[in-house]
Amino acid sequence: MAGVYANGRNCYDNNECALGLCPHSSDCTNTVGSFQCKCKDGYKQVGPEECKSYFGCQNICEDIDECADPSLNDCSP
Repeated sequence: MAGVYANGRNCYDNNECALGLCPHSSDCTNTVGSFQCKCKDGYKQVGPEECKSYFGCQNICEDIDECADPSLNDCSP
């Protein structure tokens, strides 16, 4: 299983979050054998939360343009 290693007696999970594999626009959650990148407020999830590699998580969050959507802002014209 990727993200897990063993020493012959015990299995250990790699903490991929400690490696900074998620983009700055997301928060990382370590899971057994993998990790998840969940988009922060102000970003929309456009890719999978669960990642298998660094390259699989690079363009998963899209910046939301709050000014373009009246339901997301209280700006006056």
